[in-house]
Amino acid sequence: YKRQILRNKITHKRTGSEFLFYGLWRHIDEIKSLEGVDICWIEEAHNLTEDQWEILEPTIRKEGSQFWLIFNPRMASDFVYKRHVANPLPNSIVRMINYVDNPFLSDTLLEVIQAKKADDYAEYEHVYLGVPRKDDSKVIIRRSWVEAAVKADLGEVKARRIAGMDVADGGEDSNALIIRSGPYVSYVESWNSETTTLATRYAFMKCQGLDCQHMAFDAIGVGAGVKGEAKDLVAKGHTFNTYAINVSHSPTEKKYDEGRTGKELFRDLKMELWYRVRERFRKTYEHFHNIRQHPPEEMISIPDDEELITELCTPYLVLNDTTGKMNVESKKDMRERGIKSPNKADALVLAFAENPSVNVSTVSYTHLTLPTIQL
Repeated sequence: YKRQILRNKITHKRTGSEFLFYGLWRHIDEIKSLEGVDICWIEEAHNLTEDQWEILEPTIRKEGSQFWLIFNPRMASDFVYKRHVANPLPNSIVRMINYVDNPFLSDTLLEVIQAKKADDYAEYEHVYLGVPRKDDSKVIIRRSWVEAAVKADLGEVKARRIAGMDVADGGEDSNALIIRSGPYVSYVESWNSETTTLATRYAFMKCQGLDCQHMAFDAIGVGAGVKGEAKDLVAKGHTFNTYAINVSHSPTEKKYDEGRTGKELFRDLKMELWYRVRERFRKTYEHFHNIRQHPPEEMISIPDDEELITELCTPYLVLNDTTGKMNVESKKDMRERGIKSPNKADALVLAFAENPSVNVSTVSYTHLTLPTIQL
């Protein structure tokens, strides 16, 4: 025989060529040590995560080497679709292969396909034409709702500038700062810093430089450091209002659909705050698709920040098995899906959590862009 077949590789005895077989989830560290690879062929590549790609891309480095990614598109927000189809790398070839390319397709399946096309065209496009879905039924906020809010012109409203800060938990996690003016999200930033103290000082200086005197933050965990540093800065003469929110606290008595209160619907305050933002996006979608009209102060407009957009429509809505109460997917579960912490999205939720009673000024869609300052 000209080939030798082993458990995880096939070797051609005459040429010495090897086909190596690895599972990305279990063997990613072993793959890092490979060299001399001509082609990296990934099946079911819709499961490829950004972290895995950051390891694979520099590993396959032989002159003229290639990646072959084969997959059925699932969500438009999936990393592999965004990175390799929507915005492909230079020298990439993207080829859609569908049932029309199969000369051996049976008449029976063709009838099934035509029936689906007539019954549910969107599902037909996804299943048989490879069009990714925009909306995942498991998420809290649908991507189509978020996209409707990108640069949405809500007209002139009475507003004040309020910030939300999500402080890094450590490691590769980032800090995030969101500033809103009424329903308009006017500033988005994420950054890394060595300590919570430095992150808090940076956020204070950034807010004051952008004429924002109010900031909400999560007070639990590392947020306790923000609270302490905020007190020190105010004591030193900084004019600034901070709002420490413990998102693990019980939900409020505010009534929602069918007269049910937050305590009846949500596991904790964090889920309630996410739900409130969700409703803003839903109403914005309904308003601009002429489904139902809503007042500007109940909607939301965000800048075209892809990271923020993706983070907002990533966390799953989790229902408690016994109580049926809604909960936000944990960061641990998100990491197991290969998804990083939604720092910007959490900051946005915090920015919309508080409504301090202060003097208001006028802001409109044309004033979305705030000045950039150097600190």
